Amino acid sequence: MRRKEVIKIGNEDFTIENKKVNYQDIESQANYKTINECYTRPSTTKQVVYNHYKELLDNGSDMVLKYGIVSYNCNFINLGAIILLNNEMYYAHITRCYNRLYKVIE
Repeated sequence: MRRKEVIKIGNEDFTIENKKVNYQDIESQANYKTINECYTRPSTTKQVVYNHYKELLDNGSDMVLKYGIVSYNCNFINLGAIILLNNEMYYAHITRCYNRLYKVIE
């Protein structure tokens, strides 16, 4: 079994997945909502997580093209971002359990 590559962005590890994603698919399927679009009164924990990863990606990547909440309910949020990192485009999918990067093809 091949070991997956891990990239550190700030103080967080992101696993690079073998699967590639199409730009048009991730651009159109995800809404990339802000925390206030999802919750009337977001919990402090949700606000901290949302802001932490926004700042982490802003400072740790070359450029953030899109960022926001891609799925949520009263218990969790999943974040998505399209970023440039080392001159390559990636889709970052961030959940409570993992941080994954998928190379974006156009």
